[in-house]
Amino acid sequence: MASNYNEKTEQEKENVSVNVLGANNDSTAIPDYSDEKKEGGFETRTGEVHAVAVESDLTILSHDVDAVYDRAILLTLEEVTEILEHAWMEHHDDPNFPPAVRAKMEYFLSGDASTLENYELLFEEMKIEAALIRFSSPYPEVRSVVPCVDNWELPVSTFRVWFMGTLWCGLGSFINQFFSIRQPTFTLSVNEVQLLTFPLAKFLEKVLPTRTFRLFGYNATLNPGPFNEKEHMLLTIMANTGLFAPYSTNVLITQTLPMFYGQAWASNFGYQILTGLSIQLIGFGFAGMCRRFIVYPEHCIWLFNLSTIALNKSFHDKTNIVANGWKISRMRFFLYCFTGMFVYFWLPGSLFQALSYFNWITWINPTSVAVMAVFGTISGVGLNPLPTFDWNIFSGSLVIVYPFFATLNGFIGMLISAPIILAVWYTNLFDTAYFPMSDNVTMILDQETKRLDVAQYEAYSKPYMAASNLVLYAAFFAIYTATVVHTVLYHRAEIYNGFKIAYKSIRAGEKGNASFLDWHNRAMMRYPEVPEWWFLTATVIAIILGVIGLTAYPTESSVSCIFFGIALCIVLVIPVGLILSITGVQVTLNVFAEFIGGYIYSGNALSMNYFKSYGVITTLNALAFAQDMKLAHYMKIPQRQAFAVQVYGAVVACFVSISILNYQMTQIPGVCTADQVDHFICNGENTFFTASVFWGTLGPKRVFSSGGIYPSLLWGFGVGAILPVVPFLLARRFPTSWVSKIHTVVMLNGALAWGPYSTLANYWPGLVIAWIFQVYIKRRYLAWWSKYNYILAVAFGSAIPICGILIFGIIDNQGWAPDWWGNDISYEGCDGKSCTRFEIPDIGYIGQAPSTGGWS
Repeated sequence: MASNYNEKTEQEKENVSVNVLGANNDSTAIPDYSDEKKEGGFETRTGEVHAVAVESDLTILSHDVDAVYDRAILLTLEEVTEILEHAWMEHHDDPNFPPAVRAKMEYFLSGDASTLENYELLFEEMKIEAALIRFSSPYPEVRSVVPCVDNWELPVSTFRVWFMGTLWCGLGSFINQFFSIRQPTFTLSVNEVQLLTFPLAKFLEKVLPTRTFRLFGYNATLNPGPFNEKEHMLLTIMANTGLFAPYSTNVLITQTLPMFYGQAWASNFGYQILTGLSIQLIGFGFAGMCRRFIVYPEHCIWLFNLSTIALNKSFHDKTNIVANGWKISRMRFFLYCFTGMFVYFWLPGSLFQALSYFNWITWINPTSVAVMAVFGTISGVGLNPLPTFDWNIFSGSLVIVYPFFATLNGFIGMLISAPIILAVWYTNLFDTAYFPMSDNVTMILDQETKRLDVAQYEAYSKPYMAASNLVLYAAFFAIYTATVVHTVLYHRAEIYNGFKIAYKSIRAGEKGNASFLDWHNRAMMRYPEVPEWWFLTATVIAIILGVIGLTAYPTESSVSCIFFGIALCIVLVIPVGLILSITGVQVTLNVFAEFIGGYIYSGNALSMNYFKSYGVITTLNALAFAQDMKLAHYMKIPQRQAFAVQVYGAVVACFVSISILNYQMTQIPGVCTADQVDHFICNGENTFFTASVFWGTLGPKRVFSSGGIYPSLLWGFGVGAILPVVPFLLARRFPTSWVSKIHTVVMLNGALAWGPYSTLANYWPGLVIAWIFQVYIKRRYLAWWSKYNYILAVAFGSAIPICGILIFGIIDNQGWAPDWWGNDISYEGCDGKSCTRFEIPDIGYIGQAPSTGGWS
């Protein structure tokens, strides 16, 4: 840039912004440029736009401007207008697009030099905005960590990547599968892999030979030079593929172990591998075929990726820009934060566990059922102003990454549903004050076929649900129709565009990202695209493996489970993927698949499980693969190399996870029992089994259809279809008001968060922390936020699981956990014991006598 730009003060360089709010700080106001020198305005220096450091309404930093300035000054009026019109069409319903930018764009596009005040200054400003949109990113979150340059000559798919990727893929699969059935569980995440990989990679960089040799006609070397950011990220993507055990492990545990279905044949390794690979690879194939809808579009940010890139940047970016007076480097900041949380977490994690569930209000009267219901952190609704001192309890590392509007909408959903739950419970609606849904579901099964024994069912009990579960299921039914309607209302243009691009790509041979105009897509056009038939082939192979697994073994299930499940995935993967990539909120599909599968395969829980796996889990796998594809997209990793490591990682993870699963089922004494000495009690698998019996064996007809217990809950489907329409129409009428931030699906997702150990107490602290980082600090100290926010999230999020694993190995596993008041108080009294309001009558049942069989 011009020399006079470099003469700005450090404070001016840190916060370059434009202020659309005007003097009265009203977001609906027309920008006032009558005084160029006033705070919030601009002054022109030899044709250069200079923003005084004021409110960061456009969240533009000086280095953002530096990155695009040379291109911005060359843009013509016609080019600026074209870019802004296209951006407005793409982002006018985008909740992540800065509203001040949108308002200023609309003002600029509404007139010309003869109608707009201070037009010349506004035009120069819009040049910068247009250049950011076309040559960088319109999102400050993306600009803060993702560079708008690409060094395409860097080596990517190297020996170091494949060696360390295989190592961490296998080790990550081992750790996560091993601890997945333990309570509390610990999960190794992608950020811990990045952290632990770097020193090993630098070691290999020093010791591996650098000589070149011929391999398959190409020059190759074990050591192409300094370990670079693209290698690091490709390795991370491979490892991340292996960090999530195949969902088929839940099916296999419940099939095999005697306390569940007890089908010994399910321990056959061939059957296990066929099923696991099938579910994994179908998800991968769908991710590739949907990449034009949920990966390539610019508005699909996939916010969690930004923290992963921020950590990568800390290792490889040696620049150190001063941020609001803070000179500490990203890496040093990471190490300080990581160490601080690692030391602190020993308190809530082991030594003083009451800091995690700080239900101090219930300590005043621990036997009071009313106090437990309102203020209980574990079993109540959690109305507690100071409920925890544990960063992990309220997912702090996520709330400072995801947009504040998403956190707020989710909290509002919980807040609205809380009094409903209390009202249902206190009025004893549907007998909810007596007890939650029965967990002794095996009493209604035929012990040989493991299908519903109608006589035992009629002689036992209705399937009662707790008050929170009633609200939960109503919200589940509502969120599915709301997701579809929301997608149609807000994203129909993007979906249409995606199909059009896919058609051009297949028919005319165009690259899949050729129709997207943003810089990241245009930069990726340098690399060969993955042909569509590669993903289609992976999908076909996966289906064949699944068919063999279901027909070659005594599953008593039809292959229709696979194809009906795939049909469900086809319908839901794009709507759910769009919402996840934009908000960070993932719509849970389990209940919908159980509801549909329970009707299709009534009385056959195993068939319902297969349908659920191929419908829901392939969708979730597709989204996980798509998120990693976006990570590769941001880091400019060639598509075919990303394809190779994802397929390879999925195969490695499947074999390792299933091998560890078999070890757990055969070598851990008392595995999946409530009193297992090392806490391998299989909470998730017990829930999976209970759901399979409830939905597959008992079936939704007996619960929700006419004559069932809860048919009124089905109104949730209709309510969900209507709810998104109201805020959509209001946003059209008042596009700059707060109603444009209402996200019905995210709000309903908040109402789904209820459960033991999941109350308002888990979300209220997160809302406060989210406001501090995503609103206050982001507006007041933008440079600090851009440099350190994602690093802080990664540091705290990485320290906790590593500390947790050490706590398990050093303290819990050795029986050294301190036995004192500070570790027991949270679980004493009604909050820890889940007291009921009414006792079961002496006759042993409530409502209609079981012998009548009236509920069958």
